[in-house]
Amino acid sequence: MSAPMSWRSEVRWALVGAVLLIAGLYAVFGEVWRHELDTFVPTEISRPDGVLASGEVRELLLGDQRFVAWLVSRNAYTLLEDPGSLYQAEPCFPADGALALGEPGITMGLIAMPFFFLSGDPIITYNLALVALVALGCLAMYILVRGWTGVPAAGIVAALLYGFHEIKIGDIGHPYGYDTSAFVLGLFFATRLLDRARWRDAVGLACCGAFLLAGSFYPTLSCLLVAVPLLPSFLMRAGWRAWSRIAVVVPVLFIVGAFLFEPYLALRAEGVLAPRALQFFMPWSHLAPSGKSFPGWTLLVLAAVALIARNPGNSSDTPAPPRWGLLLGGLLALLLAGGGQGGDFMEAVRNPEFAGPSFPNPYPWLAGFVPGLDNLRGPFGLVMGAHLALSILAGLGAASLLKRLSHRSAILLAIALIAVAWVDTFRPPGLGFSPRVEYGPANIKPPDGMLRFFEDLRAQGNAGPILEIPVAVFHSSHAVLLSAYHRRRTSHCYTSYLPPSFAVVEELASRLPAPPALAGLREMGFTTIIVHHGEAQPLAKVVVERLRVVAQQSAGRELRLLLASGEATAFELRPEHGSRDGGAENP
Repeated sequence: MSAPMSWRSEVRWALVGAVLLIAGLYAVFGEVWRHELDTFVPTEISRPDGVLASGEVRELLLGDQRFVAWLVSRNAYTLLEDPGSLYQAEPCFPADGALALGEPGITMGLIAMPFFFLSGDPIITYNLALVALVALGCLAMYILVRGWTGVPAAGIVAALLYGFHEIKIGDIGHPYGYDTSAFVLGLFFATRLLDRARWRDAVGLACCGAFLLAGSFYPTLSCLLVAVPLLPSFLMRAGWRAWSRIAVVVPVLFIVGAFLFEPYLALRAEGVLAPRALQFFMPWSHLAPSGKSFPGWTLLVLAAVALIARNPGNSSDTPAPPRWGLLLGGLLALLLAGGGQGGDFMEAVRNPEFAGPSFPNPYPWLAGFVPGLDNLRGPFGLVMGAHLALSILAGLGAASLLKRLSHRSAILLAIALIAVAWVDTFRPPGLGFSPRVEYGPANIKPPDGMLRFFEDLRAQGNAGPILEIPVAVFHSSHAVLLSAYHRRRTSHCYTSYLPPSFAVVEELASRLPAPPALAGLREMGFTTIIVHHGEAQPLAKVVVERLRVVAQQSAGRELRLLLASGEATAFELRPEHGSRDGGAENP
């Protein structure tokens, strides 16, 4: 494969890659696709460490998935319909800028925009965005390795090892938290910008940087760690024309970053985003062959080949890919991620002695002067930086091997390498392997009765912020996902941090139906009180009856019964003097 490839060969390999991508997506998500996409989402049913044996962990995961389904679809329709209110998320009313109480997930929302436009359904939007996120990761790695080496087969190998690896897609409950594909594609545009100094490559680099910043803090930090050792060699390659383009890209990314992070910095200055009492690091045992963060033998062997081989680049006239810089960046990310005492995440939550690094780790030192590092709950996730670097190196290693052979022999070896990468990644049960991660369908759709309940409220002209009783945190993911359907602001919170107003709302709700509590809720901006029924809420009937009494005694002047069903009862919190201006749309 040392000779330049014809366009027919390029197309053939691209088709092979496309077929393998579709097959890989089906292997991962096929079980879910057999069910209704507006109801079911993929969730983990097994892991090598048995972490899902606990029902508590499974429910926690499903709660996070409800939240992420809301986040992705909510960001999609907000970007389509009212981008100016992006940070004014529905949960945690009356908190201002509620989106900044957790990870933004804006990039996945951007990916989801066409799916929401076509379907209008939150769960369908989330399911399709999840598939697209994995596919885009594979495509980005293919483009980078193909561009750096000129060997499409090497790009396919790297794409399989990167896009479908457990480290990248194993935490299905937080897909955007492990998405480094924008950085991968950014490396492609960066090298083209250095070599050709074209504005379109500068635009591509700026877009990739913006998408990375808008996704999640974890991949952003991981990619920055990988980028640090690459910068010297990259900048030394830049000519004056490339520097003129870079001089535009840098301030653009600074402006984007300022827009994205300003709400977080404001909340941090107010003390809302307080440092974590516990931070969780990866035990080194997880890198063992039986550990859940083991890169895999194929990745390790091909990466080693890349480091000892000659220039695996596209040609001898172009600079060699930054192999040692990638290795150093991966090791840096690994150093900051590792050192946990052992045990799984839930064990560390119950027993704090399992949290924190067991030997000197630079992360706590860096957190002392880099804003935001002390807000990350799980620095163990930075291991994705090591996986990213190894995946690129594996592609370079595969290209080095294929370039040494004749055309016929290279094709046979390419087929063998792709087959090995496939088996090592997917571990097909038909061949006697046990998959490292399996997904099964989980029903997260809100009950039809609650969907009809909010439709009936809308038909009555009821709108505005809702106080939902009982006021809860852990179980509030149901109500937060429901807000993706009715799009009204809600008192429920399911976020990384709770705003100060949440305690006030909780206290006022506990005093209902006392007139001062009703007045306080009205003053905060609530227009509606909804009491959720069910066996899990034994006090619901008592609360409803007390509110009914107030509604009857005030003849609807303070409180008016709007709607009652088997699932919930809604009361209109009337504005003072009985005017109807309190039913305005969300402030």
